[in-house]
Amino acid sequence: MRSLSVTLLFPPFGVLWGVMFLGERLSVAHLYGGELICLAVWFVLSKSTPKQEPSPASDCSNNLTALSDFSSDWLVAT
Repeated sequence: MRSLSVTLLFPPFGVLWGVMFLGERLSVAHLYGGELICLAVWFVLSKSTPKQEPSPASDCSNNLTALSDFSSDWLVAT
């Protein structure tokens, strides 16, 4: 995901290079758009810890442990 976030920076740098090398005028809309893009990049790159689902293999081992506990309790009770 981090490598894709670089593509979000193409428009601001295109505007910057247009102003520097081609003599284009910079407007307030360009600045607001640049801020919006920087905010989007920050959201994409911010550290968030996704909730990890348990793997199917761990579910099976937990079920087998519970089954063996149940069967041993059942055998003792009868």
